[in-house]
This record gives sequence, structure tokens and C-alpha cells, in this order.
Amino acid sequence: MPIAKLVAINEASVEKPGPSFRLIGAYAGQISWDEDAFDPMTDQDLIESGLGYMLDAPLISPPVPPPDK
Repeated sequence: MPIAKLVAINEASVEKPGPSFRLIGAYAGQISWDEDAFDPMTDQDLIESGLGYMLDAPLISPPVPPPDK
């Protein structure tokens, strides 16, 4: 005596399985970026992104080497 029957809700939502292998170089030439993507943030950029509190932080001086004994 069966209790329930499993039925697909929407046949169109079933996705085709992707390739089972990795094609090396498949994304060659498809990745792009701006030239300034890795530039440091300006003061205005910090304020706009909500990190304006970092402008008031004092700069840390380089460590002083320990004295020789």
C-alpha cells in the first residue's frame, strides 16, 4: 500500500548537469577588470563606503629594533 507519490513540480526547472570535467583555459579572455581596481581607496571612497572612521586613526610608526646587548 503506497503512502505517497513523488511528482516533479515543474519540468522546466530541472537543470541539465554540467560537464563532469574541468576544461583548462575555458575562461581565457573572458575576465575583465578596471585598471584602478587594486588602487588604494581615497579619503572620499572611505567615507562613501562607511569606513570614514579610519581617517582619524593615527598612523603606526615602524617598530624600533631591540638594542643589542
